[in-house]
Amino acid sequence: METKIITRGSADYPELLENIPEPPQLLYYRGDIRLLNNKCVSVAGSRRASPEGIHAAEVIGKRLAECGATVVSGLAEGVDAAAHRGALSAGGHTVAVLANGMDRFYPAVNKGLQKEIESKGLLISEYDDEVPARRFHFPRRNRIISGLSDVTVIAEAALRSGSLITAEAAAEQGRAVYAVAGNFTKGCCAGTNHLISDGARPVVDVNQFLLDIGLCPPDGSAFPEGLSDEEMMIFDVVKRYGEATAEEISRETLIPPRMVNGMITVMEMKGCLQTDMGKVFLNINSL
Repeated sequence: METKIITRGSADYPELLENIPEPPQLLYYRGDIRLLNNKCVSVAGSRRASPEGIHAAEVIGKRLAECGATVVSGLAEGVDAAAHRGALSAGGHTVAVLANGMDRFYPAVNKGLQKEIESKGLLISEYDDEVPARRFHFPRRNRIISGLSDVTVIAEAALRSGSLITAEAAAEQGRAVYAVAGNFTKGCCAGTNHLISDGARPVVDVNQFLLDIGLCPPDGSAFPEGLSDEEMMIFDVVKRYGEATAEEISRETLIPPRMVNGMITVMEMKGCLQTDMGKVFLNINSL
Protein backbone atom coordinates (compact mmCIF):
# COMPACT_ATOMS: atom_id res chain seq x y z
CA MET A 1 0.00 0.00 0.00
CA GLU A 2 1.25 3.47 -0.86
CA THR A 3 2.20 5.82 1.98
CA LYS A 4 0.27 9.11 1.90
CA ILE A 5 1.01 12.42 3.60
CA ILE A 6 -1.11 14.93 5.51
CA THR A 7 0.27 18.38 6.26
CA ARG A 8 -0.71 20.43 9.27
CA GLY A 9 -3.53 22.76 8.33
CA SER A 10 -4.93 20.50 5.63
CA ALA A 11 -8.58 19.39 5.70
CA ASP A 12 -7.65 15.82 6.71
CA TYR A 13 -5.35 16.83 9.57
CA PRO A 14 -6.90 15.60 12.87
CA GLU A 15 -8.52 18.46 14.74
CA LEU A 16 -7.67 17.09 18.19
CA LEU A 17 -4.00 16.74 17.24
CA GLU A 18 -3.92 20.34 16.02
CA ASN A 19 -4.56 21.48 19.59
CA ILE A 20 -1.60 19.79 21.32
CA PRO A 21 1.77 21.38 22.07
CA GLU A 22 4.18 20.78 19.17
CA PRO A 23 1.79 19.02 16.78
CA PRO A 24 3.63 17.21 13.97
CA GLN A 25 3.91 19.24 10.77
CA LEU A 26 3.63 16.11 8.62
CA LEU A 27 1.85 12.81 9.15
CA TYR A 28 2.49 9.74 7.03
CA TYR A 29 -0.25 7.15 6.85
CA ARG A 30 -1.53 3.97 5.26
CA GLY A 31 -5.15 2.92 5.55
CA ASP A 32 -8.38 4.76 6.22
CA ILE A 33 -7.64 8.26 7.51
CA ARG A 34 -11.39 8.81 8.07
CA LEU A 35 -11.16 6.63 11.19
CA LEU A 36 -9.76 9.67 12.99
CA ASN A 37 -13.13 11.38 12.52
CA ASN A 38 -14.70 8.86 14.93
CA LYS A 39 -14.50 9.18 18.69
CA CYS A 40 -10.95 7.99 19.42
CA VAL A 41 -9.86 6.36 22.66
CA SER A 42 -6.22 5.47 23.26
CA VAL A 43 -5.28 2.33 25.18
CA ALA A 44 -1.71 2.00 26.45
CA GLY A 45 0.28 -0.04 28.92
CA SER A 46 3.26 -2.19 29.64
CA ARG A 47 5.12 -4.23 27.03
CA ARG A 48 5.67 -6.89 29.71
CA ALA A 49 2.11 -6.98 30.94
CA SER A 50 0.69 -9.76 33.08
CA PRO A 51 -1.94 -12.12 31.65
CA GLU A 52 -4.54 -10.08 33.54
CA GLY A 53 -3.27 -6.85 31.97
CA ILE A 54 -3.33 -8.38 28.48
CA HIS A 55 -6.87 -9.61 29.04
CA ALA A 56 -8.02 -6.22 30.35
CA ALA A 57 -6.57 -4.42 27.31
CA GLU A 58 -8.17 -6.87 24.89
CA VAL A 59 -11.58 -6.58 26.56
CA ILE A 60 -11.40 -2.76 26.61
CA GLY A 61 -10.34 -2.65 22.95
CA LYS A 62 -13.13 -5.04 21.96
CA ARG A 63 -15.84 -3.22 23.90
CA LEU A 64 -14.75 0.20 22.61
CA ALA A 65 -14.89 -1.11 19.04
CA GLU A 66 -18.34 -2.61 19.62
CA CYS A 67 -19.53 0.85 20.63
CA GLY A 68 -18.17 2.38 17.42
CA ALA A 69 -15.08 4.05 18.87
CA THR A 70 -11.69 3.98 17.16
CA VAL A 71 -9.04 2.32 19.35
CA VAL A 72 -5.65 4.06 19.19
CA SER A 73 -2.45 2.47 20.45
CA GLY A 74 1.25 2.11 19.66
CA LEU A 75 1.61 -1.44 18.26
CA ALA A 76 4.06 -2.39 21.01
CA GLU A 77 4.11 -5.86 22.52
CA GLY A 78 1.87 -6.49 25.50
CA VAL A 79 -1.02 -4.10 26.17
CA ASP A 80 -0.84 -2.21 22.85
CA ALA A 81 -1.06 -5.33 20.70
CA ALA A 82 -3.86 -6.73 22.89
CA ALA A 83 -5.93 -3.54 22.49
CA HIS A 84 -5.48 -3.61 18.71
CA ARG A 85 -6.44 -7.29 18.56
CA GLY A 86 -9.48 -6.71 20.73
CA ALA A 87 -10.76 -4.03 18.36
CA LEU A 88 -10.09 -6.18 15.29
CA SER A 89 -11.80 -9.20 16.87
CA ALA A 90 -14.99 -7.12 17.15
CA GLY A 91 -14.76 -6.14 13.49
CA GLY A 92 -14.06 -2.58 14.66
CA HIS A 93 -11.60 0.17 13.94
CA THR A 94 -8.08 0.61 15.26
CA VAL A 95 -5.19 3.00 14.62
CA ALA A 96 -1.53 2.15 15.25
CA VAL A 97 0.82 5.09 15.79
CA LEU A 98 4.32 3.99 14.80
CA ALA A 99 7.71 5.16 16.08
CA ASN A 100 9.21 4.32 12.68
CA GLY A 101 8.43 4.48 8.98
CA MET A 102 5.74 2.36 7.36
CA ASP A 103 8.25 0.06 5.65
CA ARG A 104 9.77 -0.99 8.97
CA PHE A 105 8.27 -3.55 11.34
CA TYR A 106 8.90 -2.87 15.00
CA PRO A 107 8.64 -4.99 16.96
CA ALA A 108 9.16 -7.74 14.41
CA VAL A 109 6.83 -10.06 16.31
CA ASN A 110 3.94 -7.75 15.41
CA LYS A 111 4.63 -7.72 11.67
CA GLY A 112 1.45 -9.67 10.91
CA LEU A 113 -0.61 -7.41 13.16
CA GLN A 114 0.84 -4.31 11.50
CA LYS A 115 -0.14 -5.62 8.06
CA GLU A 116 -3.65 -6.44 9.29
CA ILE A 117 -4.12 -2.94 10.71
CA GLU A 118 -2.82 -1.46 7.45
CA SER A 119 -5.52 -3.31 5.51
CA LYS A 120 -8.38 -2.97 8.01
CA GLY A 121 -7.56 0.17 9.98
CA LEU A 122 -4.92 2.89 9.91
CA LEU A 123 -1.17 3.16 10.39
CA ILE A 124 0.12 6.64 11.13
CA SER A 125 3.56 8.10 11.90
CA GLU A 126 5.51 11.34 11.78
CA TYR A 127 8.41 9.42 10.24
CA ASP A 128 8.93 8.76 6.55
CA ASP A 129 9.22 5.26 5.07
CA GLU A 130 12.37 3.32 5.98
CA VAL A 131 13.09 5.41 9.10
CA PRO A 132 13.94 2.90 11.85
CA ALA A 133 12.55 3.04 15.38
CA ARG A 134 14.88 4.86 17.75
CA ARG A 135 14.66 5.25 21.51
CA PHE A 136 13.84 8.97 21.43
CA HIS A 137 11.04 8.38 18.91
CA PHE A 138 8.81 6.64 21.45
CA PRO A 139 8.07 9.56 23.82
CA ARG A 140 7.28 11.70 20.77
CA ARG A 141 5.02 8.98 19.41
CA ASN A 142 3.19 8.83 22.74
CA ARG A 143 2.14 12.49 22.50
CA ILE A 144 0.47 11.64 19.18
CA ILE A 145 -1.33 8.61 20.64
CA SER A 146 -2.90 10.75 23.37
CA GLY A 147 -3.25 13.75 21.05
CA LEU A 148 -5.50 11.85 18.64
CA SER A 149 -7.81 10.79 21.45
CA ASP A 150 -10.55 12.26 23.61
CA VAL A 151 -9.69 9.74 26.32
CA THR A 152 -6.59 7.75 27.31
CA VAL A 153 -6.82 4.59 29.40
CA ILE A 154 -3.78 2.83 30.85
CA ALA A 155 -4.59 -0.86 31.17
CA GLU A 156 -1.54 -1.87 33.22
CA ALA A 157 1.80 -0.22 33.96
CA ALA A 158 4.72 -0.53 36.34
CA LEU A 159 6.16 2.60 37.93
CA ARG A 160 8.78 3.04 35.18
CA SER A 161 6.56 2.07 32.26
CA GLY A 162 6.81 4.26 29.17
CA SER A 163 3.02 4.25 28.97
CA LEU A 164 2.99 6.68 31.91
CA ILE A 165 4.46 9.20 29.45
CA THR A 166 1.28 8.75 27.38
CA ALA A 167 -0.85 9.41 30.46
CA GLU A 168 1.22 12.47 31.34
CA ALA A 169 0.92 13.79 27.78
CA ALA A 170 -2.86 13.25 27.84
CA ALA A 171 -3.16 15.18 31.11
CA GLU A 172 -1.06 18.05 29.72
CA GLN A 173 -3.26 18.09 26.62
CA GLY A 174 -6.38 18.42 28.77
CA ARG A 175 -7.69 14.95 27.88
CA ALA A 176 -9.38 12.54 30.30
CA VAL A 177 -7.10 9.87 31.79
CA TYR A 178 -8.34 6.52 33.10
CA ALA A 179 -6.41 3.65 34.63
CA VAL A 180 -7.35 0.06 35.40
CA ALA A 181 -7.05 -0.57 39.12
CA GLY A 182 -4.78 -3.51 39.95
CA ASN A 183 -3.51 -5.66 42.78
CA PHE A 184 -1.38 -3.41 44.99
CA THR A 185 1.00 -6.28 45.78
CA LYS A 186 2.04 -6.62 42.12
CA GLY A 187 4.73 -4.36 40.71
CA CYS A 188 3.16 -4.53 37.25
CA CYS A 189 0.16 -2.58 38.62
CA ALA A 190 2.09 0.01 40.63
CA GLY A 191 2.10 2.61 37.85
CA THR A 192 -1.64 2.44 37.17
CA ASN A 193 -2.47 2.48 40.88
CA HIS A 194 -0.19 5.51 41.25
CA LEU A 195 -2.04 7.26 38.42
CA ILE A 196 -5.35 6.68 40.23
CA SER A 197 -3.95 8.10 43.47
CA ASP A 198 -2.84 11.16 41.46
CA GLY A 199 -6.33 11.74 40.08
CA ALA A 200 -6.81 9.41 37.09
CA ARG A 201 -10.28 7.93 36.98
CA PRO A 202 -10.34 4.24 37.91
CA VAL A 203 -11.77 1.64 35.54
CA VAL A 204 -13.49 -0.90 37.76
CA ASP A 205 -16.36 -1.81 35.43
CA VAL A 206 -16.15 -1.74 31.63
CA ASN A 207 -19.82 -0.79 31.12
CA GLN A 208 -19.53 2.15 33.50
CA PHE A 209 -16.29 3.23 31.80
CA LEU A 210 -18.04 3.24 28.43
CA LEU A 211 -20.89 5.31 29.83
CA ASP A 212 -18.49 7.70 31.54
CA ILE A 213 -16.82 8.55 28.22
CA GLY A 214 -20.10 8.97 26.35
CA LEU A 215 -20.46 5.54 24.76
CA CYS A 216 -23.32 3.11 25.16
CA PRO A 217 -23.07 -0.66 24.89
CA PRO A 218 -24.87 -1.83 21.71
CA ASP A 219 -27.82 -3.13 23.71
CA GLY A 220 -28.19 0.08 25.70
CA SER A 221 -29.44 2.54 23.13
CA ALA A 222 -33.03 3.01 24.32
CA PHE A 223 -34.19 5.69 26.73
CA PRO A 224 -35.52 4.50 30.09
CA GLU A 225 -39.30 4.33 30.19
CA GLY A 226 -41.42 6.99 31.84
CA LEU A 227 -39.41 10.10 30.94
CA SER A 228 -40.96 13.35 29.79
CA ASP A 229 -39.74 15.02 26.61
CA GLU A 230 -37.56 17.42 28.60
CA GLU A 231 -36.15 14.59 30.71
CA MET A 232 -35.29 12.63 27.55
CA MET A 233 -33.41 15.70 26.28
CA ILE A 234 -31.39 15.82 29.49
CA PHE A 235 -30.75 12.06 29.41
CA ASP A 236 -29.56 12.34 25.78
CA VAL A 237 -27.05 15.11 26.61
CA VAL A 238 -25.55 13.14 29.49
CA LYS A 239 -25.44 9.96 27.39
CA ARG A 240 -23.64 11.74 24.53
CA TYR A 241 -21.00 13.40 26.69
CA GLY A 242 -20.59 10.81 29.44
CA GLU A 243 -20.78 13.52 32.09
CA ALA A 244 -22.10 17.07 32.19
CA THR A 245 -22.81 19.91 34.61
CA ALA A 246 -26.27 21.39 35.00
CA GLU A 247 -25.03 24.53 33.23
CA GLU A 248 -23.81 22.48 30.26
CA ILE A 249 -27.12 20.61 30.10
CA SER A 250 -29.02 23.90 30.17
CA ARG A 251 -26.87 25.29 27.37
CA GLU A 252 -27.42 22.18 25.20
CA THR A 253 -31.17 21.81 25.83
CA LEU A 254 -32.12 25.50 26.29
CA ILE A 255 -33.98 24.46 29.46
CA PRO A 256 -33.49 27.13 32.21
CA PRO A 257 -30.84 26.13 34.81
CA ARG A 258 -33.29 26.14 37.73
CA MET A 259 -35.57 23.71 35.89
CA VAL A 260 -32.61 21.53 34.91
CA ASN A 261 -31.52 21.19 38.53
CA GLY A 262 -35.01 20.18 39.62
CA MET A 263 -35.40 17.68 36.82
CA ILE A 264 -32.00 16.13 37.59
CA THR A 265 -33.19 15.55 41.17
CA VAL A 266 -36.37 13.88 39.90
CA MET A 267 -34.39 11.74 37.43
CA GLU A 268 -32.06 10.65 40.25
CA MET A 269 -35.14 9.48 42.15
CA LYS A 270 -36.27 7.58 39.02
CA GLY A 271 -32.86 5.89 38.89
CA CYS A 272 -31.86 7.37 35.51
CA LEU A 273 -29.05 9.68 36.62
CA GLN A 274 -26.54 9.99 39.39
CA THR A 275 -24.55 13.03 40.51
CA ASP A 276 -21.15 13.50 42.09
CA MET A 277 -19.23 16.71 42.84
CA GLY A 278 -21.36 18.84 40.55
CA LYS A 279 -21.27 16.42 37.59
CA VAL A 280 -24.20 14.41 36.25
CA PHE A 281 -23.70 10.81 35.04
CA LEU A 282 -25.93 8.06 33.73
CA ASN A 283 -26.97 5.37 36.16
CA ILE A 284 -25.78 2.17 34.46
CA ASN A 285 -28.74 0.27 35.95
CA SER A 286 -31.10 2.39 33.83
CA LEU A 287 -29.79 0.87 30.59
